[in-house]
Amino acid sequence: MHPHLPGLDYLDPHLPRDPDQLATLMDSDPDGDGTGRNFPDLWARLHAQEGYEEAARIWKRACIAYTALLGSVEAG
Repeated sequence: MHPHLPGLDYLDPHLPRDPDQLATLMDSDPDGDGTGRNFPDLWARLHAQEGYEEAARIWKRACIAYTALLGSVEAG
């Protein structure tokens, strides 16, 4: 945490709760590599926003939607 500094890029801290919208964001977000270099990734942000139980429920549905999204892209 630090004060807002003009000229720096900031992430919107809030994520959509809709699994389809979250799946679209997953497509453009780099996967976590275990080093923390891309922290906070989508999962970390959703977890912080919703708490573990709700984030896990939304994430599971978003992963299903993401798989369907990838399948439609590959088929098309």
